[in-house]
Amino acid sequence: MTKLEMSKLDKLYQEILLSKYDNKSIIDGDADLIHHFLQGKYLSIRWYKPVGVPLSAEQHNNIHAGTIKGKGYEEYIVQIKGKEWLKDINRQKNKIAKYLKYDDVVSYLLGTKNNYC
Repeated sequence: MTKLEMSKLDKLYQEILLSKYDNKSIIDGDADLIHHFLQGKYLSIRWYKPVGVPLSAEQHNNIHAGTIKGKGYEEYIVQIKGKEWLKDINRQKNKIAKYLKYDDVVSYLLGTKNNYC
């Protein structure tokens, strides 16, 4: 997959998930962006919908500062989403994604395919 294709998928991921969450933050207020709960370096979860957490820009900055609402970010989001959600993400993270195809990820994001790897 080319860097341009990856960039297009990143943009599509943001658009689709912001729409899915009606531009509402998982914490409070409006969402400006979708943050990857786990770092997007793993291609197996880079565009995995459950990994995306809608946040405001301020909330996103607080995450990178190391705290959100006085608690650790991961702990707080898991408290909201649930432990099964985290287990699902970790299972997906361990899948092999070496040979991902752009069209497979697009189909997944558009909802015509259950997963992309």
